[in-house]
Amino acid sequence: SVEGGVQLALTPLTTLHLTASAQRDRFDSVPERDADTFRITPSLQFDPTSLIRGTVMVGYRRFETIDPVLPDYSGVVVQVVAGYTLLERTKFDLDLTRDVQYSYEDLEPYYLSTGGRLTVTHQLVGPFEVQAFGGRQSLGYRTSGTPGESRTDRVETFGAGVGYRFHSQFRVGFTWEHNRRRSDLPDRRYERDPLSASLTYGT
Repeated sequence: SVEGGVQLALTPLTTLHLTASAQRDRFDSVPERDADTFRITPSLQFDPTSLIRGTVMVGYRRFETIDPVLPDYSGVVVQVVAGYTLLERTKFDLDLTRDVQYSYEDLEPYYLSTGGRLTVTHQLVGPFEVQAFGGRQSLGYRTSGTPGESRTDRVETFGAGVGYRFHSQFRVGFTWEHNRRRSDLPDRRYERDPLSASLTYGT
């Protein structure tokens, strides 16, 4: 791959990035997955101290397969990781994505992933906080010889958690979440309820 770009400081807290890249993917054992990619991705990066923090990228990607029977993808790609804090107590974090991903399926070499997730964290008393989140992802698989999607799986996630910030830079949390995948293929469907603990460094 090769990549280049320019950046421009629009304000003291906002920077515009414009990046173009070309990429070649080659698979020795499965050449039907070979593809060439061109993308151009303008993005806005917001300083962590601004009202809105994070990065917003909306660009274009041309994913051209080498195998003539496997359909190409040409269209919009999105990557958003942004946050907002209300009254210094409630944080809203938004993750959005839309891009091509390789699949482990033999007959469906890649899929278009489109989804988002919203996380709300509210500080209770002192270092204690609660959190709730929810999201949905669509996986549009492509099959050789089929011009459109062969099937679309959907993954839904929601959950809640509690956290304790014992230092300005350290947070320990406990989270429960429910994951559900819907698919036309019975062996791809699942429902899971994992519990997890985490230790986070940073704001």
